[in-house]
Amino acid sequence: MKSKYSPVLKIKEQKMSDIEIRLFNARSHKSLLEAQLASIKDDLAHEKLPSSGDFGTMQLFSFTHAQRIDESKLLKQKIIVANGKITELENEYKEAYKECEKIKFLHNTEVKNMLKKIEKKNQAQLDEIAVMGYFRRNKKNEF
Repeated sequence: MKSKYSPVLKIKEQKMSDIEIRLFNARSHKSLLEAQLASIKDDLAHEKLPSSGDFGTMQLFSFTHAQRIDESKLLKQKIIVANGKITELENEYKEAYKECEKIKFLHNTEVKNMLKKIEKKNQAQLDEIAVMGYFRRNKKNEF
């Protein structure tokens, strides 16, 4: 049954759905960053210092090693930012959920009131029909 809160409720539910989608995307992005970080950490753990070679080889190794360390630091920062975004979206979702529940309560209350009014109206009509039937039966008995 529709009430004056039905359109508002629909909008609130749509907002919650949008937040859920953004939250899912943020969580999957964080998982991707964590997988990249794990891969870099694994590469760094299995990386071996060259045992022989010239100075250029040593410099190249040192450069790539430092680059991977910098990349892992950058990924850690991105993960921290992603955690902040996830927390922000979770709080936004909680607020949207509360708002939606308030509107649902108002909607349900109004629907219950509407149903009570309809029930009273139907009861009054049934009473009127019963009274009319009673008078018809009494009129037939009088004649």
